[in-house]
Amino acid sequence: MKSSPRAKAALTAGYLAATAALAGALFFVDTRRVVLFPCIFRSITGLDCPGCGMTRAFYCLLHLDFAQAFRYNPFCFVLAPILGVAWAEGLSALLRGRAFRLNHRVAKPLLCALALLLVLFDIGRNIPACPLSYFKV
Repeated sequence: MKSSPRAKAALTAGYLAATAALAGALFFVDTRRVVLFPCIFRSITGLDCPGCGMTRAFYCLLHLDFAQAFRYNPFCFVLAPILGVAWAEGLSALLRGRAFRLNHRVAKPLLCALALLLVLFDIGRNIPACPLSYFKV
C-alpha cells in the first residue's frame, strides 16, 4: 500500500477525525438516557445479548465511573485495551504506509476464548437465580 505523502496525511487526518468524532459522540451523548443503537437480539428475544450495556459501559469509562461501567458490562474492561491496541496498530500501519494485519496465530485463539467467555457470561446473566444476573441491563 504505497502512497504519496499527501495521501498518507489525508488518510491519517481522516482516521484521527473519525476517532475524535466517535469518542466525542460517546463522551457528550449520555447513552445511559439515550439509546443510540437498539439491540435487535433483545427486542426479539427479551434477553440481553453479550454486548448489551457495552455502549453505556464505554460512556462510563470515558467519564471515569469504573464501578458503573463494570455494572453495565464487565467485558468493557477486556475490550477497551483490545480496541486501544487495534486502534494504535491501525494508525501505525497507516503512518508506515502498510496494510493492517493481525497475527492470526495469536489473535484467533484469543478471539475464540473471548467469544466463548462472552457467550457463557450472557447465558449466566440471563438466568434469574445466577449470581451473574446482577449484570442484567
